[in-house]
Formats: sequence, structure tokens, C-alpha cells
Amino acid sequence: MKKLLFAVFMILGLTVNAQNIEFGAKAGLSLSNLSVENSFGAQSFDSSTNFHFGGVVEFKLSEKFSIQPELLFSRQGNVVILKGGNGIAITDFEETTRLDYLNIPVMVKYYFIKNFSVEVGPQIGVLLSAKSILEDKSVTGNGDEKNDIKEYIESLDYGVNFGVGYKLDNGINFGLRYNLGLSDIVISENNTLKNRAFQISLGYNF
Repeated sequence: MKKLLFAVFMILGLTVNAQNIEFGAKAGLSLSNLSVENSFGAQSFDSSTNFHFGGVVEFKLSEKFSIQPELLFSRQGNVVILKGGNGIAITDFEETTRLDYLNIPVMVKYYFIKNFSVEVGPQIGVLLSAKSILEDKSVTGNGDEKNDIKEYIESLDYGVNFGVGYKLDNGINFGLRYNLGLSDIVISENNTLKNRAFQISLGYNF
């Protein structure tokens, strides 16, 4: 991965000059979920609201095209709500899967009109931590339980991003992006889990 990133930056360095490079920062909210497939078929659960932040470098190849590598901390996962009862006791649980990634997207941007762009590009994610948080919300609850599940989650995640953006002349920019996870992130023969996320961002290019 290091060799690939080094090669990308070397190629970019040969095709652009310093005047065509913009550094920036961005942050925003994410609506993330996990696509689950098992013997019962495909399932989806409740999305969780999370956040992301990090830095970007935009290499302008021409008036219309640019390439934008990014380095982002991103919290992802989902929420599962379990409710039931047997006439005597009522259960009310909420289980949150919290996955923290260091994501490295490389976006190809096309400015179809001034300041407006569409973008697409691959992404690799390095897993930093993985937690399962079980909240007992029933009347006779026993409190919350937090477990480390990193050993059950793959250390790398691969996906592709699609998005749109708008950049003001003063450097402030806005972005809307969808991340489609392509790799199975769970170490299991019985389930297949893939990341999904909508992201809305506010950024500034220096």
C-alpha cells in the first residue's frame, strides 16, 4: 500500500506544479450502516449517525479535472434494536457496532461547470478499533456492556466512493458522498458484512 501511494504521488508530482496544488481540511457527519448477508438472506438494520474529519490534497490536472487524495478518520457501523417480551418481562436492547477507520480515498473530480464537481474513486480503510456496545433500556435493565470485537473484523476494508461537491472562490467547499464497501469485513464463514455510508462534509482549501 505504501508503494502504491508513493507511486501515485510521484506521478502527480510530475504532472502538476506547486501552483496547481491545494491543501485543505474537511469534517462532517456520516450516516453509516452495515450490509449483512447470511443463511437468512440479505438484511439491513438501523443506520448510526457518526462523524469524519481529516486532510485533503487537490492536484489540478486541468481546468476540468483534478485528483484528490484524502486521509480521513471515520467512525462507521450500525445500530440493532431488539425488543420483545414473554408477558412477564419486556426486553429493550440497543446494540451499536462502532468501527473506527483511517480511510484513504483517492478521488477523481470533474468540474462540469464552474465550482460544481462530480467525483468517483477507490478507498482503502485501515481498522483502528472495533467495539460492540449493548445498552439495556428495559425497566429492569442491568446496565450497558461494551466489548472489543477487533479480532473479529478484518484489518483492511476496500470500497469505492461517489459524490458531488461545490467549492466557493474563497476556498470553502461542501461535499456529499456515498461510500460503497466492496470487501467482507467480518472474519466469519456464516456472515458477510460490508460497510455503507452517506457523508456530508464542510471543508476549506488553503
